[in-house]
Order: sequence, then structure tokens, then C-alpha cells
Amino acid sequence: MTRLPEITVRGGAAERGMAYGVAARGQIASALDTYRGFFKRRGVTWAEAMLTAAEFRAVIEAQSSDAAEEIEAIGKGSGQGADAITLLNARTEILYWRMRKAEVLPADGADECSGVIVCPKRSLDGTLLHAQNWDWMPEAADHTVALRILDHDGPNALHFVEAGQLARHGMNAAGLAISAMGLHSDRDYGRLGLPSPVLRRQMIHSGSLGEAIGLVYGSDPSFSHALAASDADGAAVILESAPGLTEWLMPKDGVLTHTNHFKSDPARTKLVDINLARCPDSLVRDQRLMQLLATSPMPIDREAIQAALMDTAHCPGSLMRAPAARPGGLTSATLYSLIMEPALGRAWLALRPYQGTHFEEYKIAP
Repeated sequence: MTRLPEITVRGGAAERGMAYGVAARGQIASALDTYRGFFKRRGVTWAEAMLTAAEFRAVIEAQSSDAAEEIEAIGKGSGQGADAITLLNARTEILYWRMRKAEVLPADGADECSGVIVCPKRSLDGTLLHAQNWDWMPEAADHTVALRILDHDGPNALHFVEAGQLARHGMNAAGLAISAMGLHSDRDYGRLGLPSPVLRRQMIHSGSLGEAIGLVYGSDPSFSHALAASDADGAAVILESAPGLTEWLMPKDGVLTHTNHFKSDPARTKLVDINLARCPDSLVRDQRLMQLLATSPMPIDREAIQAALMDTAHCPGSLMRAPAARPGGLTSATLYSLIMEPALGRAWLALRPYQGTHFEEYKIAP
């Protein structure tokens, strides 16, 4: 498979959630099987994980009734139940919550990614390009889908998600694009906050970049993430969000890069960055992105970004990662390389790029 399954849903939370659950029934079952094994290998029973999912479901209900209604409908449509869908949307938060209670901190568990935003002043065609490599367990590619949401109470949107999740990376018809990189700080344990995929869904369904930024500053996360946000008019920002703290980074000379470590000076002063012990190559990947794109004297086009995302220098800790073990035992790989052009509502995605797959085009419009 070189192209993601495409699912198109319409309407309000209950209607679209039911349709999503029915259409992705097989992929959702596969995702749950994958994470059942993932939790077991880390000493967390499925019953414990589901109990914690119920706690996070209550948080979602309190902070976003629309998301809670959609999660319940996805659970019904897929035949899995709302707590199981909540688990898919809070997998990282649940892992760290359970292991915090056991007073054992996991050596892995957070997604790894490399991202870059090229602003119009540096783009060959004069349009903003927002790109991301998503690194995670190779088997997760089998249950990843392209989810198109139309005719609802926000802009039409295109999401690239693990089946059952509300959001991961995506863009909308208002010209907004969102992606995320996993971070890990000393504040990320035992806190019941809004799961990141729920926040990202709210951001992707925003009507403006300012609204999306405001959602991050008004949120109460359980786990640290770098949230990259951009719009068709050429603005871009990365928000390093941790429990009790959000800091920001702006483009430099029209390019903004990020990987899996805190970069803003305030965050580095106030937090302990735990992620670098697990993936120290984050520093190398970020520097490599800047070498390939930020310092280039030439205008940057989609082909240049594709080449950067597929770069294998400093292997195995390269921008494009073939399946390899991380400290702690997790095997990770680049599941997809993604480039979004929000001004034109289109994206290009290469699934399992380490296999030499080509970029396929996806559009918000069906």
C-alpha cells in the first residue's frame, strides 16, 4: 500500500463520528490490537489502560463536548466503545499516567518527528509550504488514514491520522495547517489534561491562525508537544507546550524548523528536557534541516523539501529513519513524509518513505 485509505465524512459531531467509525472499523480494530501489545510490553495491563482512558474521557467531556460526542459516535460506529476511542486519542498521556502511578517512568513512548515551514518569501512559488516527517512504530502505518471532514460547523478539513484519532496533522479550507513534534519534560507525569489529538482537532478546525494559537494558550495539556501552525497568508509559529507552560518560536529568514527537543530559551530555562536522553539525534536532525533548507541561498520548492525529508545523512538518526530500535526498546521509523500547501488546499504524502515510495497528492476538496 502506497496511498492512505481516504475517508470522507460530513455533518455534526454525532453524524460524522458514526460515519468515521463505520468506515474505519477495520483500521480502528487494528490500532487497538497494536496498542494492546504496546501497553503490555510496558507493564500496563489493558484493563488499567482502559480505566485511565475513562478518566481522560471525563476531562474531554468537561473541556470539549463536541469532541466527546464525536468520540462516543466513533466508538459506536466501530463497535469498540468510547473508552477505546479515547485511549487511541490519549495513548501517550495514558502510558505516562499509569507508569507514574507505578513510580516507573518509561524510556520511550513519545512520537518523534522532524518538521519545517517555508514561508512565502523563501518559497519558489511564493506560497507557504508546511512539512513533517512522522516517526513512530512501523506497524502504525497499517492503520493510518486520510480523513476528510466536510459540511460541519467549521472549515472543511483534511486530516492524516491513526484511525480513531480526532487529529494528528492536517489543514483546512481557511488556509490553516497544523503539525506536531513530540517533546518530553519533567512536568509530563501524572496530570489529567486535554489529550493532544483533541487540541489539534480544535486547532485544525479553527477559522484563523490567531484562534488556533489562542486554543493552545488556553489549554491544559498532559504531555509536552511542539505544535507547528501556519496559514496561507504566510505566517508561521511553533508553540512549545508543556503542562503549565507554553513558549513560542518564530521563523528566521523565512524558515522555521523543529524536531524533538525544546528550543525556546524560556522553556530550556524552566523545564528539564528528558527527550534528548532517548533521542539525542534530535539535535542533529534539526541542524540538518537548517543546513539543507534554512541556509540555502536558492528559493525553496517542494522538490527541495522532499529531498530534505528523505535525507539519510547521520543514519540511523537521520531525517528519514528506517526501522531501528530506540533506547528503551521501541522500534521507530518514518511512517510518512508530508508536505502541505494550505493556500491551495493540497498535500503530498509518501507512506513508508524508507521503502522508496513516491509522494501521492491529497486534496481537501473531494
